Amino acid sequence: MPANKTGSKSTPPKSAKPTASKKNRPGRPKAPPDPRAWMLWGILGLVGAALAAVVLVALVFPRSTKPTPKLLGHVGEKVPASIMRNLTTVPYKVWGPIGTAAAAPPQLVKPVAHVPKAPELLYIGAEWCPFCAAERWAMAVALSRFGTLSNLHLMQSSLTDIHPGTKTLTFYHSHYQSSNIHIAMVETATNTHTALQSPTAAQAAIQAAYDRPPYVPSGSSGAIPFVLVGGKYLWIGAQYQPTILAGLSWSQIAADVHHPTNSVGQTILSAANELTAAICATDGGHPASVCQTPVIRGAESRL
Repeated sequence: MPANKTGSKSTPPKSAKPTASKKNRPGRPKAPPDPRAWMLWGILGLVGAALAAVVLVALVFPRSTKPTPKLLGHVGEKVPASIMRNLTTVPYKVWGPIGTAAAAPPQLVKPVAHVPKAPELLYIGAEWCPFCAAERWAMAVALSRFGTLSNLHLMQSSLTDIHPGTKTLTFYHSHYQSSNIHIAMVETATNTHTALQSPTAAQAAIQAAYDRPPYVPSGSSGAIPFVLVGGKYLWIGAQYQPTILAGLSWSQIAADVHHPTNSVGQTILSAANELTAAICATDGGHPASVCQTPVIRGAESRL
């Protein structure tokens, strides 16, 4: 019998149950290989290769032990320092060239008899209001040029109103320190329409005097946000549409104000510049580092 390639003799397999001698055994054709067996071996081979690949990747690229970064902020939390820093440290080289073209200018109002003297800035809004949500971003940027805002908290507008869930800040329980202007900010309701703050009698009288026709369309009396600067410059409604903020997080919006080529940054800074011009026209032009800049002087001349 011929030898195989390894040098050992080939031994034919024994039959499990012989039924006749080799001499008298009838001849039978050799059974073809079972395709199911080949399929099974193929599957086992693929599984083994996959496991080997997983082990190799684990050895070459070990899993990072660093924790997953936490998303910044939830509704009601204090505004993170990084967001406050972005809002309050925008340099003139960023906001100066923006101008005011993307923002709505104020209406000029006439004094009304028996209406109390307004502070330099009076804001009346509500946390559920998406237009208030948009306006607060510009107000935070503008007010930081005249003083220091603190104790701001993250908020979003109502989830059941137009522009649902617009990310914003709330002025409820916020603090403001300034040697230039006095402000009053009132949030009348939460983002679920629960009563929150009530205007003082004087603030309510000011709003009642101006938050009506001819300053608003017929049937829109009491609209918010209500922003009156110096008892003279009036905005009722946001300076821009909240749609521009749709789908953005607090961190994204705050970061965008440092990018003048970004439409969000352009719009918020433009609105902040318009507010800044009105405040400068009210407080005697202080501080000069803000009020005497070309963009603010130009905006003030157009009020």
